[in-house]
Amino acid sequence: MKRANRSDPRGDRRGVPRLTTAFASAAALATCVGCAYTFESALPSHIRTVRVEVFENRTGYPGLEAELAKALIREFQADGTLVPGGRFADSVVKGALVDVRRSVLQEDEFDDVVTGQVTLTAVVTFEDPAGGGALLAAERVTSADARRSEGVFRLATGGTEEGALGAAVRELARNIVRRTVEVW
Repeated sequence: MKRANRSDPRGDRRGVPRLTTAFASAAALATCVGCAYTFESALPSHIRTVRVEVFENRTGYPGLEAELAKALIREFQADGTLVPGGRFADSVVKGALVDVRRSVLQEDEFDDVVTGQVTLTAVVTFEDPAGGGALLAAERVTSADARRSEGVFRLATGGTEEGALGAAVRELARNIVRRTVEVW
């Protein structure tokens, strides 16, 4: 009977690397085969550009509308489905910021806020001027998303409500872009 050499770091596990490689290859193949679906836009084929109008601000927080317009342009650029354009764009995104909600997620023993969250809500319209209709008509979109924790601030780690508000604006822009370009 052959004993494993103690100085050999592999010991008696000589077949393990081959098994691991085979398993990893099979998992990668299964993943590729399972991901045969694609995300396609349900937009009409003539819509390739979008004009972002500055949203009406009904929140009482001055300047949010300008931050949202900049964030929307950045998100449309990052997404790539629609290219931000000017006055003659194929489509228009417009709407109103209607709510800023501040929520307490955690308090300390003195009832002081330790962790909070800021959530923004907008009513969004996405129009096709050439087609003469709204592709998205006065739909409520929020910065809240179960997959992310944007808009959360933790005072103990130096977070601020202002920082959370900026993060909520960016997340709202992502959600608006997602809502306009994905299949509904």
